[in-house]
Amino acid sequence: MIQGGGFTREMSEKATQPPIINESNNGLLNSLGTLAMARTNDPNSATAQFFVNLIDNNFLNYTGPEANSIGYCVFGKVTEGMNVVRKLVSYQQVILKASLMCLLGLSLLLMQNILTNIL
Repeated sequence: MIQGGGFTREMSEKATQPPIINESNNGLLNSLGTLAMARTNDPNSATAQFFVNLIDNNFLNYTGPEANSIGYCVFGKVTEGMNVVRKLVSYQQVILKASLMCLLGLSLLLMQNILTNIL
């Protein structure tokens, strides 16, 4: 999944309204391309953040009214531009690989060559 909605372009945390009631029992499933509300362990804590499901995430679906079974509320679906979502994910993976290389102490020249081949 890829998550967004919590920060401004300047990477400042967004001010939010009070959390909303979880409506994950609406019949919609966390399947490929759907959008769902992100939350904490409290099922009724969603505010501004959401995520796009990159695969079918059935384990996030509503299975019962108990706190550990409520799931994550799906509220929409990507109807066009899923290729853009996948491209964002691939860029994220490149950044993570570059960060890992830095941690491992690889030279900047070697990292540049690797990243050029990936992109």
